[in-house]
Amino acid sequence: WLPQGLTINSDRYCASLCTLKCKIQQCRKGKWFRNVLLHDNARPHTSQQAQAELQSLGFTVLPHPPYSPNLVPSDYALFREMKNPLRGHRFPDSDALHDAVREWVRDTPKQWFHEAIWKLLERWQRCIDLHGECVERAEV
Repeated sequence: WLPQGLTINSDRYCASLCTLKCKIQQCRKGKWFRNVLLHDNARPHTSQQAQAELQSLGFTVLPHPPYSPNLVPSDYALFREMKNPLRGHRFPDSDALHDAVREWVRDTPKQWFHEAIWKLLERWQRCIDLHGECVERAEV
């Protein structure tokens, strides 16, 4: 969790990339994996510092057409689906919200995440087939 009052900037994004790379290596120990990253065109993601860090870590970034939120993993399925059980609740503080999100992640079947990522990959393939044109929004 990002501490309250802070925003993602190039420094924080680069630090999270290093953490991500380490976590992937720990989880995939002894297994081959592709260093492909999907992210949007936010400034911290496209800064020269971030681009240099991505290259040094060996990540390949799939190019992202502007204004295509349906191709970003979080926008495509995760946040939309997570909003439903949280809608209408008032949380007394950020810790209570964090707990509710953790509970949702814990209670959501792993298969849902698997299927959502596969659907996202299909949308990316359609975008590639359309030479970067925007892909219509689809229901998950």
